[in-house]
Amino acid sequence: MKVRNLKRTRGPHLDSKIDRNEAAGLLFVSGSHFDALVRSGKVTPTSFGLTGPHLFSKADLLSYKKKQMKRQRKGLKMMMTASERMGLYDAEIDDLQTSKTGAPSD
Repeated sequence: MKVRNLKRTRGPHLDSKIDRNEAAGLLFVSGSHFDALVRSGKVTPTSFGLTGPHLFSKADLLSYKKKQMKRQRKGLKMMMTASERMGLYDAEIDDLQTSKTGAPSD
């Protein structure tokens, strides 16, 4: 009877550790911006490599990404609300209608 080795060396585990380049790719940021996030303490490595690279928790990075997306959505909603209050949305609609008909607006 064969026994399968169930231990994975590298997989899509949320608790897996990834290097700097993979972490930057996961967050869709450049390597230099990722380094700035680490220096500012917004992202912290889970293990510090003395001779090798620092490793980051995939679960921690996904949590950070989720918080950033919520923050961005909130900011976008605030911008939309402000532009609607200022009447910018109505002006944009008027411009769209004018460009479709080709007639100048008053």
